[in-house]
Amino acid sequence: MAAVGLLIGVCILILALAFFRRNQKGGKRLPGPRGLPFVGTYFSLDFKRGPQVTFHEWAKKYGKTFCCQIGMTDVIITEDFDDMDYMFRKFPETYNGRLFDIPDEYDTEIGFANLPFGKKWKEIRSFITSILNATTLGPRTYDDIIAGEFQELCRYINNRQLNKAFYPGDLYARSVANVLIYTLCQKRYDYDNKEVLEQIEAVDTLGRSLTIPMLFCMPGILYLLGIKGYLPIKSVQNIGNATKYLAQICAENIEEHKKDFDPKQPRDFIDMCLKQIAEGSPKDKSFLTVNSLNGASTDIFSAGLESTALSLVWTIALISSRPDVEERLEKEVEEVIGYERNPCLADRENMPYTKAVIQESLRYVTVAPLGVYHKVQKDTWFKGYFLPKDTMILPNLWGMHHDPDTFPEPDKFKPERFIDSKGNFIKHRKVGGALRSRRQIVSRRGNRYEGNLPFPDQHNPEI
Repeated sequence: MAAVGLLIGVCILILALAFFRRNQKGGKRLPGPRGLPFVGTYFSLDFKRGPQVTFHEWAKKYGKTFCCQIGMTDVIITEDFDDMDYMFRKFPETYNGRLFDIPDEYDTEIGFANLPFGKKWKEIRSFITSILNATTLGPRTYDDIIAGEFQELCRYINNRQLNKAFYPGDLYARSVANVLIYTLCQKRYDYDNKEVLEQIEAVDTLGRSLTIPMLFCMPGILYLLGIKGYLPIKSVQNIGNATKYLAQICAENIEEHKKDFDPKQPRDFIDMCLKQIAEGSPKDKSFLTVNSLNGASTDIFSAGLESTALSLVWTIALISSRPDVEERLEKEVEEVIGYERNPCLADRENMPYTKAVIQESLRYVTVAPLGVYHKVQKDTWFKGYFLPKDTMILPNLWGMHHDPDTFPEPDKFKPERFIDSKGNFIKHRKVGGALRSRRQIVSRRGNRYEGNLPFPDQHNPEI
């Protein structure tokens, strides 16, 4: 017992020294709420409604960009679009650090998105986005892939005679998963297939486990030891197991592709990457390897699945809550697309109201309310305030989307706010990913396609 007490005392002493040393470093700090030693403002956060709501209330008092302490971590919260643009686009080398400093040998298991911001990350990202920015994938177009999957979704609903109220989120997740899986490795699963359900569950586990307490109240070394299985931290082990499972699936798909790979006829994302790896010189190969291909595939699937499926569910729910919106939307679909063909991406340019509905849904819901976490990579100054290295940055997108000065009556679903007097669509720079961080997940192109899955017509669900 004495040894345990001594160990606890030493740990407390180390934490105290770290706390006081951190607070003595640098100069003037951004304003923000004062917290308690060691835990900071953690117990002031409203986890029932979401921390983004608490941050939004604090922004009214301290300004749209302020600083608080969560656990032992300094966190910059910003819902100011110009400040986000300054940090993430203009000076990414300073503000686009990743959450944990993980050695390169673990990047495959952790994922491509966690690579340090630098030359390697930029080169991999550039190549991968060039693939995702194409309009075709092997012999098929993305329009064909998405329309075909949507028909399978309608067929599944009809065959099961789901004529009673049901939650569509699970079915949307399976549909989106199939689009992503086909993009990656040209496979498709039946909606009741056990393997695809396990992959979806793994992504759900990642979403449930990546919580603010784990991210900001746990030292990075504990996270690393936990994810490698050296410490019995359940939430971290859940992340490790889910990530390893998804990485294993991707590794198996890559090995299958190697057996019948034809560089003259790449079929999908994996084939295109294998072609690049085979054709590159030894010097070029350093930025794209089978390991980084595995990590990129895992990240594209996990990043694109949950957010897209949830966005679809919310969009349908919001449309259903406004019969006038549903009627106007249906009229535009009938006029532009009709019932004789499938919709395509090109149709969007002639559907201003549909785009307004999608943009308003993205604003109203904000599926990722705190965006992508960033970290200051070196001591720096911002607007006269000192930001020490390793300060975390959370963009409160939900707060920005619910700012009444920008969006009057922000708690109301009003697609008409994005339609001008002539009936044209108004693209708002603060909604729908207009703020392009260079650290952004490369799956955004996939999200763009999946977000245009057509809505089922209540009279003809096959359309």
